[in-house]
Amino acid sequence: FEPVARISMSERLLTVLFLLTLVGNAAGTLCKYLRRGRIEKISHLTDGELLMFPTSGVSTGIKAGHSSSDTNKKHDYDAVELYAGNKHIVDLFLTVHYAPGYGKQGTLELMFQHIMPDGCGDFSFDACSKDIPNNTFPLARFCAAVPFTAVKDKPILLKVRALKNSEFLVVSHDGKEIGRAAIPYKDCDSSKGRQHIDGVDVPSSYSGSPPRFCQ
Repeated sequence: FEPVARISMSERLLTVLFLLTLVGNAAGTLCKYLRRGRIEKISHLTDGELLMFPTSGVSTGIKAGHSSSDTNKKHDYDAVELYAGNKHIVDLFLTVHYAPGYGKQGTLELMFQHIMPDGCGDFSFDACSKDIPNNTFPLARFCAAVPFTAVKDKPILLKVRALKNSEFLVVSHDGKEIGRAAIPYKDCDSSKGRQHIDGVDVPSSYSGSPPRFCQ
């Protein structure tokens, strides 16, 4: 009977994978894990690209992306790196403050880091709001915590997009903006226009399972 059981489990796994593929195709979205140290091309940043983080926003007792126990009330994800060509210009850092249960609220907290020298980072620190100036590039821009409602088996999805005028990079969750930062100038010279963000990656030192990039 053991061979029959193994075949049955295999068939069930294939069925699950098939259904997941159908869901992905129905949504018109292809998602793949970011591979440490390999830049993925971004095609439609003005329309928005998705980052899928490996958590639904409720602590399960397993540290997000790890096999060790997690007794914390939040999880700080490592950097998601954004590129213009081969120039590393901006990092995104997400902190998920866990909801106490499904159907309840947690919060998402974002921080932008403008990288030196290509991202024009200037050693300053600033807040993050819809009325920030379009010509400042702080080393760290801290955004206020934004609430979300945790849903079972629904991962945290962040939409990253450049506004049509390409002055700002805007990050949202479920249609609600959670942060924005100015897109750096080419060579940090305002007369040359903005850089074009066309790549995303995670560092080789990224801890745990990296987010998926969907487009």
